Amino acid sequence: MEKYGAGSIVVSDYDPNWPALFERESTRIKHALGACSVPEGAARQFSLVR
Repeated sequence: MEKYGAGSIVVSDYDPNWPALFERESTRIKHALGACSVPEGAARQFSLVR
């Protein structure tokens, strides 16, 4: 485990559940932001690689 800044970085093997977890968190964040959210086209520029 490497230390970087104030927290740790842990590198893990790929988990096939990650795409579903990403979608769930993405939906939660979009609902939390509501009207403050970035339009879908612009948000894709900043999405994590799936």
